[in-house]
Amino acid sequence: MAISQSGTRYIVSYIPQTIIGTPVIGAGGIVLRTLASQGFSVNRPEIASGEIRTDGFAGTPRKGAKSAPATYACELSYLTFDGLMAALLRSSFAGGVGAMTPGVVETFFTFDQYLEDLDLSVQAETVRVLSMGVKVPAAGMVTVDWGLLGRNAIPLLVGASPSLTTPTLSTAEPMAGIDAVITIAGGASYTSIDFAATRPGAIEPVIGTPLSPDIYTGPAKGSGSITGTLESLAMLTAVDADAAVTVSV
Repeated sequence: MAISQSGTRYIVSYIPQTIIGTPVIGAGGIVLRTLASQGFSVNRPEIASGEIRTDGFAGTPRKGAKSAPATYACELSYLTFDGLMAALLRSSFAGGVGAMTPGVVETFFTFDQYLEDLDLSVQAETVRVLSMGVKVPAAGMVTVDWGLLGRNAIPLLVGASPSLTTPTLSTAEPMAGIDAVITIAGGASYTSIDFAATRPGAIEPVIGTPLSPDIYTGPAKGSGSITGTLESLAMLTAVDADAAVTVSV
């Protein structure tokens, strides 16, 4: 019987990439600590002919430009995901504190999803971070969900996988909502916080190649919700006054 891949023996790692279309190989990567996740796939939309034919058939369909989307669910831990956060927000991070840096160079990555049981990998190149969703429940672990989009993903066979060797594994403990300290104007007892930062992104099909020149992204947007006990009307007052409220977790 052939060996099959289990859902637990895999390693996802990533490394900053400097040249579009040229994936990085070798040492220096970082392990992405994940929960059970979708991972990378390759999408190619159908290009179909609309010709009306007398024989009752349709023309041969073609495949459009490639894209490699991925989602990964993770438990948040200190400093573990700073590189991905900085790439999404185009910021610099030091000591777990982010500072917006206008004009910072956009960061993209090479990802390697190594399947240990099969000794095979899925390598994705020119991957940009498009979304980050953080959930802080009172009775659970703090989670962060990543949305990624790559220019292409290819299989790497035995001998070529993994392409990122000896990646660094963070040993920071995952965070729990019960240990969080939340500061918001007015004060209250909170049962959950859910916030996200997103950046639109897409490929651009061009003539003569199935590969987009790049992954093109738009402006970042933040949104979220807070649930808790009612102890003051400070939040309502802020909404009425169209005033900004700082949330610190």
